[in-house]
Amino acid sequence: MRIISGKYKSRKLIAPKGDTTRPTSDRARESLFNVLQNLVDFEGMNVLDLFAGSGAFAFEALSRGASHATLIEQNRKVIETIKENAYALEVDSQSDIIQKDVYSWLGDSLPPTSSLKRRGSYDLIFGDPPYDDPATLKSLPSAIFSSRLLTPDSLVIVEHRTGSHVVIPTDAELIRELSAGEAVFSFLKEK
Repeated sequence: MRIISGKYKSRKLIAPKGDTTRPTSDRARESLFNVLQNLVDFEGMNVLDLFAGSGAFAFEALSRGASHATLIEQNRKVIETIKENAYALEVDSQSDIIQKDVYSWLGDSLPPTSSLKRRGSYDLIFGDPPYDDPATLKSLPSAIFSSRLLTPDSLVIVEHRTGSHVVIPTDAELIRELSAGEAVFSFLKEK
């Protein structure tokens, strides 16, 4: 795995060991970011990476000019990998790496604290839930859109397996789908 473009282009990332995660391939991530490059201006963005895995999505956004990334991942060993990648890229000061269940974190109504940072709204939200959990295709978009973390211009991207479909919340609309190998990226915005 590597950073595709930007300040950290070609820098390698380590993937979590074992089968607890399924990293998005470089080719699929490159296809996604080629489309995003035409939809958004990364400069100064606040990015949220849910089910962060290696952190590749967040780190790619930081490489392209995002100012801050929040990465949410429940698995302790995977969190250590994310921290190693952030340290190697020297973006630890631009990254909040939080070990917590994604749905619990999205549902938290706690005010910001030093141990659980919620930096207000996010310009770009990426969710890469486990492919083998069909409930996430309904639950994740709903949890994101009810979390009060979006601006009117926020873009939400949910990755899922080819042949599956996300359930679009009533306050959201599907603006695009991108297929890249076995991955499909659904692009959602508030209505």
